[in-house]
Amino acid sequence: VNVPALPGLRKDVSRLTLHASRNAMCGIVGAIAGRDVVPILLEGLRRLEYRGYDSAGIAVLNGALRRLRSTGRVTELARLVAEQGLSGRAGIAHTRWATHGVPSEKNAHPHVSGGVS
Repeated sequence: VNVPALPGLRKDVSRLTLHASRNAMCGIVGAIAGRDVVPILLEGLRRLEYRGYDSAGIAVLNGALRRLRSTGRVTELARLVAEQGLSGRAGIAHTRWATHGVPSEKNAHPHVSGGVS
């Protein structure tokens, strides 16, 4: 699958080639920028949906660590992000395919431990 360029990203970074896999596995996207990275992280998760997953989450730094997680599709996570006005200039987003533990918000990634995600 060829991934088209994202506006504002360097061409060598945004024109990555992804290789589809028949094995379901988690997907992780990270970003640091001089602007809000939440749209970049959500788009990254959308581009990983073909891998399969049961939950998704996002954690960003905006003065403090803020995290949102949900079961189901990335569109559900995007709805929560919009409702809560999540933004930040550094963050990580994660899709999870439950290999252990039930699909739930509690088990969704990213996890937080000691204030770090």
